[in-house]
Amino acid sequence: MIRVHFQDDAQDCLWWDINEEGVVEDCDMQTWLWKGTKVDMATAITPSCKLSVTFKDGKVGTWIHPVVKVEKK
Repeated sequence: MIRVHFQDDAQDCLWWDINEEGVVEDCDMQTWLWKGTKVDMATAITPSCKLSVTFKDGKVGTWIHPVVKVEKK
């Protein structure tokens, strides 16, 4: 499990906890919305990158808020 912190662009969510399969398991706000989002783990998650994701509704896109920190949980 890793915790990915995002740049604060006044969005509702500042971090995601992502399991080894790339699924968001928890976040600081709007868990009902983000839990279950799938992150593409094929690319390394590092500061300044933007995550490629598959949202729960099946839409594929990019999480527009850059990563600022990654920590193991």
